Amino acid sequence: MTSLKLIRSVMASLLLCALFLFSIPNIHAALFNINMTVEGVNKQFGYAKFEDVVNAIKSSSITNNFPNYTGAGSVTVALDFRGLPMDLSFGSGGTNDLVLSIPSINLSQTFSGTSRDDSKEQFKNWLKRDGQATLNAVMKKLAEVSPFDPVAGNPTSLMSTMVANDFGRGFVSTESSAATKDTTTSEQTTTSGEISNLIGAGIRIGQYQQAGLKGRSYTLPLSYAVRFKSDPRKQLIFDLPLTYFKLEESKSYNIGLGASFRLPVAPTWTITPSLATGVVGSVDMASAGQVASAAVTSSYTWTLPLGSLTMGNMLGYYKTLKFKVQGYESNPHIANTVLRNGVMYSLPHKLFKWDSESELFLIDTRYFGSELYMEQYNEIGFSLGSVKSRADLAHYLRAGVTYLFSSKTKGISVNFGYSF
Repeated sequence: MTSLKLIRSVMASLLLCALFLFSIPNIHAALFNINMTVEGVNKQFGYAKFEDVVNAIKSSSITNNFPNYTGAGSVTVALDFRGLPMDLSFGSGGTNDLVLSIPSINLSQTFSGTSRDDSKEQFKNWLKRDGQATLNAVMKKLAEVSPFDPVAGNPTSLMSTMVANDFGRGFVSTESSAATKDTTTSEQTTTSGEISNLIGAGIRIGQYQQAGLKGRSYTLPLSYAVRFKSDPRKQLIFDLPLTYFKLEESKSYNIGLGASFRLPVAPTWTITPSLATGVVGSVDMASAGQVASAAVTSSYTWTLPLGSLTMGNMLGYYKTLKFKVQGYESNPHIANTVLRNGVMYSLPHKLFKWDSESELFLIDTRYFGSELYMEQYNEIGFSLGSVKSRADLAHYLRAGVTYLFSSKTKGISVNFGYSF
């Protein structure tokens, strides 16, 4: 089997995986699950939004769901909060004491108000004033146990998307992967022969399934690359990725800002240090946070009789920062050293008389430090587009598909990018 036939075979397999995963119906699992017992009567409820959980434990909702509730009897709520068990309870005998228990972080707190509603209000005020340490511990534990935490711990989280972006700028990004100084003229080059800066835009759509839940992400990666005339491989790159994520009926949003400097140290070797920060917020998932990162990526290319082989290695450090929103201040103190390594086979060829290039890549990602729900995953992907070693091109066009897998998740993403 020739190299081109092998790449086409892998591409077909990945596209079939994409069609399969994107067509899987919702499994109807819930992000928040409540097991509620009121005066001896038990019922279970599932919700997609935290707001619905808050409404479910209001006195009016309890009365609607449990006609036997007198307003003074015992109420026990076992809440599965995105994978983290916690308990809320009012005792029998008309007591107004609200007891909060989170065994995984060794927390037991009692709120004594003049009424049950007053006890709930004390609980809210405690979170804002004195419960910051507890809130931080809960957020850190959620990154460890929750399949879809917005801040960290899974491929759709802010931290993981920043890891992928940092690695991409030094290894697989369209505008920064030129491995040689090839400046042969073609119909796609600038007419003046000058090296121009590049504006990049695109779309990436991903679908991920884990723990009975299915989520879909939409990313708009925006970038600007300043290319040096002395060597177009030397570049100062700024990027602004915008991501919208939907899990059942819950939504989250994140935005990042990154800068990197691609430095050629040899004809086939480049090193790319990067700095980045990002914020994420989700009212539906009751989560918000900020992450900062510093990373360095090495990319080395070997020329083969047919095509080329590139090895990419990244070492990065990612840490949450203090973040304040709507009176709540938190920093879960999640910090991880990340190793992301990959190999990519590139094969130039003709596509409808245009000079094109197919790429087949395999990437391994590992996290060390704070405990996370997912600390290792792999990706295999294929992309097709402009020949990236042509340093004089005025524009680049590329599309691809990536399959992500681990012992806890599987997902597929398709992407399209254009730089001009």
